[in-house]
Amino acid sequence: MKPPITRLIPLFLILLAAVPLARAAQTPATNSQQAQSTGPEFIIHNWFVEDGLPHNGINNIVRDSRGFLWIGTLGGLARFDGRNFIEYPIPEDFAHSRYNIRALAIEDENTILLLNAANKLLRLRNGKYELHPANEHLANITPRDLAVDHTGAVWIGTDSPSIMRWSEAGGAGAMEIFDTEAGVTRRNSTFCFVSDENNRTWVAGGDFFGWYEDGELHRYEKQSPRSVMITKARAGGLWVASRDNLARFDTTRGTWNVVLSGKDWPMARAGLQHFYEGKDGVLWLATRRDGVLRLIDGHLKPLALRYDRVHAINEDINNDIWLGIYAAGLVHLKPNRHVILNSDAGLPMDVSTSVSIDETGALWCANQAGGLVRVENGEITVIKAPTRNMPFVINVCADQRGTIWVGTASGLYSTPVKADDGQRVLRHVNPALRGIQTLFCDSKGNLWLSWASSKFAVIKTAW
Repeated sequence: MKPPITRLIPLFLILLAAVPLARAAQTPATNSQQAQSTGPEFIIHNWFVEDGLPHNGINNIVRDSRGFLWIGTLGGLARFDGRNFIEYPIPEDFAHSRYNIRALAIEDENTILLLNAANKLLRLRNGKYELHPANEHLANITPRDLAVDHTGAVWIGTDSPSIMRWSEAGGAGAMEIFDTEAGVTRRNSTFCFVSDENNRTWVAGGDFFGWYEDGELHRYEKQSPRSVMITKARAGGLWVASRDNLARFDTTRGTWNVVLSGKDWPMARAGLQHFYEGKDGVLWLATRRDGVLRLIDGHLKPLALRYDRVHAINEDINNDIWLGIYAAGLVHLKPNRHVILNSDAGLPMDVSTSVSIDETGALWCANQAGGLVRVENGEITVIKAPTRNMPFVINVCADQRGTIWVGTASGLYSTPVKADDGQRVLRHVNPALRGIQTLFCDSKGNLWLSWASSKFAVIKTAW
C-alpha cells in the first residue's frame, strides 16, 4: 500500500533553502589511495575565564572515576562536566586570600584533595570543603606535590626537601617523613608518585628515584638520573624522564631501556613540566619553553601550538587531550577524524549527493549511479536494487522510525535500518515521484520532499 501524499505549497521557501545544500554536496571528492584524514590533525578549542574558568592560569588537570575533569587554577578550582565549568570557591578560612591551587589528587569517587597557596591540604567531599587531618604536620613547610596511591595513602612533596606519606590504615592517621636520611637530597620542580601494576609505589624527584615498601623508601641504585620525573606506562612499568634521557623502566624485572638521549632529548633546555601516556600509546610532554612534544615512532614531534609554556596534560573519557596553559586557559585537542570516502575507499562512484546517519550511527550515502551505500565501522555495503538496473540515487534520509528513505531519478524507495546487509533490498515505494530533489524527515515521522516540476509534498509515514 502506497503512503498517502498531501500536496503542500506553503513550504516552498523552506524546501527551496534545502536545495543548495544538496547541490553543494555534489562536488566530487578528491581521489586518494585510501580513505585518509583531511585537514589539521586536531580540532582545537580554547577555554578561558569568559567560559567559566576561575582563572586563565592552569596548574593541574585530573580526571575522576566518573569522567569529570577537575581544573586547578591560579584562582581556584573548577569541574568540567563536558559542557560547562562549575566553580568550587574555597572558603576564606581555608584560603586566606590565596586561591592558587598548587596540586590536585583524586582520593575516591566522592572526594578530591587539593593543596593551595596558603599551604593547606583540603578535602572537597560531596561538594563541601574540610581541612585534611594531615595539616597538623604541614606547619612551617611548603607542600607542592600531591598524589594518592593504590592503598589510599596520601603522598606530599615539599620544598624542604622532604617527602611525606599520610595513611589512615587501621583508623588512626599516621605521617611518615622521608628526607636526607632516605636519600631525598634535592628537589626540582616536581615530586612524582606512581603505583605500578605490582601495587608498589614509586617516587621520583630531584636526584631521587626509588620505591616505597614496608615503611621505608628505597633508592634505586643502578641508575642515578638527574631532575627525574616519572609517569605510568600503559604497557607496564614506568616512563622515566630526566635531564639526560628518556627511559622505559620495567618495575618487575628492574631493567632500564633508554629511548632518547643527547640531541634527541632536549629537556635540559625545554624544561619538562608534566608528561602523560595517552590511551593510543602516544607519550605527551608539556614543557616550559617548547610547548608540547609527542613521542611518536621513536621520535619527538612538536605540536603546532602558539603556546610555549604548558603546565598540565590529561585525557578525557573520549580520549581527547586537554592542556593546561600558563596564563592562557585550557586547550582541548579533539582528533580530526574526518576521512575521504570515494571510489578508492570502496564507493562505487566518487560523487555522493546526499548523506544521512541512522539511529545506529551508520552512514548512508546517495552515490548517484552507484546506488545507495551503507558505511559502518569502515565497512562499505551497496544495497541491492529490486531489479537489475540500479536506480540513480539523489537523496537519502533516515527517519526516527527505523526506515531509510531514498530519492532517485525513478521514484521513491525505502529500506529498513535494522536488517542483515545480505538481506537489504531497496523497496520501490512510489514510482510516480520521479527526479526527487530534496528529502527531509521531521521529528513527527513525516517525510518532506520535492521532485521534478517544482512539486512539493509531505508523506505521512506513520501509516
